Amino acid sequence: MHGNSKPPNNSLDRGELATPCSTIQQTGMTASDWNKRWENKANVRRWELTIIHPFLEKYLPSSTTHQRVIVPLAGKTADLFWLVDKGFQVIGIDCSSLAFQELLDEQIGTGNYTLEQRSPNCSIYSACDNRLVLVACDIFADELAPSLIGGPVSFVWDRAALAALHPADHARYIEKLKQLSKTNALFLFSVYWHSGPTDRDPPFPISTETMNKLFSSGEVVKLDELDSMNEDWTQVGYKDLCERCYRVQF
Repeated sequence: MHGNSKPPNNSLDRGELATPCSTIQQTGMTASDWNKRWENKANVRRWELTIIHPFLEKYLPSSTTHQRVIVPLAGKTADLFWLVDKGFQVIGIDCSSLAFQELLDEQIGTGNYTLEQRSPNCSIYSACDNRLVLVACDIFADELAPSLIGGPVSFVWDRAALAALHPADHARYIEKLKQLSKTNALFLFSVYWHSGPTDRDPPFPISTETMNKLFSSGEVVKLDELDSMNEDWTQVGYKDLCERCYRVQF
């Protein structure tokens, strides 16, 4: 067991975001720009969450059928190792190899994981006896398929990934998640809601109406809501910001 996970607190002071290369281009950023954000820690500080996400701990499925989980746009989230400790086989997906390398070096040390270059644009890191697999590639890449990750999963934990994506990419992102999941998979989303700015950079606000439209063929249940405002968000123009938790099942 990993054993280094920290307990959650009662508020969301930080968040962690990773954005797929193709989506970044729609918000005026390139993949190179995003990787520079990882290199410059001040640029990702608002998003970083060093604790286990309260929504994940509170609403983690207890059923033994949900033993393989995808964490899309995972970055350096502490949720990855925590899920491994809970007995899941965890597949993290992110555009940034740097984020994964830093996470692994910090948590288990250099030399305690393997790296396989599957293609020029896809690297796979494996650790914890293959219970943790980190796929560094574009979330929309054709090669990111069930065959690449050992088959479809039963559980998806989306923490701020949907809110990171430009709204024009939401529908195809959901289709990608469904492609990687079993037909009866459980989806747990933590999304942002705010009153503005809404047309600049992520996080894009996600309403209950938006969730219902995106998952019109499934059951959408709002489970929780937490205030996420802090000084860092105020400094970049936000007046209000909260995270909402939704459970989706088809």
